[in-house]
Amino acid sequence: MLKLLAPLLIALALPAAAYAAAKVVDTYPTANAAVKPPGKIILNFDAPLKPGTAGAEIIMTAMPGMTDHPPMAIKAFTNELANDKKTLVLKLKNPLPVGSYTIRWGVTDESGAPLKGSIDFRVE
Repeated sequence: MLKLLAPLLIALALPAAAYAAAKVVDTYPTANAAVKPPGKIILNFDAPLKPGTAGAEIIMTAMPGMTDHPPMAIKAFTNELANDKKTLVLKLKNPLPVGSYTIRWGVTDESGAPLKGSIDFRVE
């Protein structure tokens, strides 16, 4: 009986594996890192993303010398999906100034799964 069920169980498992949602495998800056002023933010995924579905926010959350710094959106950047469709690049018009930042991002992978997340880092 097990010999008869094994091929069926394998067949049922394959579609689930084929539609597993993409994951972030690497970022620059890395989470909680202290970096020199970056000219771009890079998110690398383990599966292709759908073109035109990427969105991101860059938020300055703290600035040296200001104890009550309100969150400030950085708007001078563009999103670009690399040719491999696995790399999302946020190209900054100017390097980020010294301070703390949160990057909030959202994309859709080729299977249609929506993904979102955030990365915190500091510029020194």
